Amino acid sequence: MTITATDTTTTLQSALTELLTRSVRIAVKNDQAEPRPGQLALTLDIWQALTQKAGISAIAPTGTGKSAAHMTCAALAAQALHERTVISTDSLALQAQFIEKELPAVAQALRDMTGYELNYAVLKGVNNYVDPISAMVLAQGLTGKEQEKHFPALIEALQGPLSPDFKPDGWGDFSSKETLAALASWALEAYLDDDAPGDRDSCPVEHTADDWQLVSASSDTKASEEDSGYQHKGDVARGLAAESDIVVTNHTLL
Repeated sequence: MTITATDTTTTLQSALTELLTRSVRIAVKNDQAEPRPGQLALTLDIWQALTQKAGISAIAPTGTGKSAAHMTCAALAAQALHERTVISTDSLALQAQFIEKELPAVAQALRDMTGYELNYAVLKGVNNYVDPISAMVLAQGLTGKEQEKHFPALIEALQGPLSPDFKPDGWGDFSSKETLAALASWALEAYLDDDAPGDRDSCPVEHTADDWQLVSASSDTKASEEDSGYQHKGDVARGLAAESDIVVTNHTLL
């Protein structure tokens, strides 16, 4: 099934309704499920605003299915209209929900219906990604190998005895040296794996906010590829976002 911008309004709305229905059924794992009336109405209103380049302010009760409503519109806009959409949230937790749960269902529905592969990406602030120089400096301090810059060597050294003289700079709620060593090792390994996102949400090591500051950097202080030899994971994320149909970000970046 191919849907294009030249199709009639009725055809596009029918396609949108089918896409929403498929998305709901995939999400709830029920082939008989149907969109809620309010969810369908909201979806059609969003689509109308989108296609008319108009604004819309909408409110709906919790459980209506607002995420599927706007994501379905964004997905059909990508396939039929060749348009990109930015979805902004107020929290990183909601970003993760969209990327890990909501969008995969919509993408599968669109693929099953039209064969189109929907590309989507998440984009966060720079300090949500590990910084190669910060991670290296932490590893050097933990191991006492101040001159070592080879990431695999530092990762190996972090598995051994840690320096008894190491103390994090400044005051803060820092974890044990062993936890910091695991965090530093994970951060360095992220730069040896091109597919690793290197963001805080993907970190399997339990850590504090102050721990994270030891392996990250602000947009003003982040390492350049020239300095570290690695492309910063935040820059990698921006590159992926630039090629995506749908970008999920948060309000602070807009």
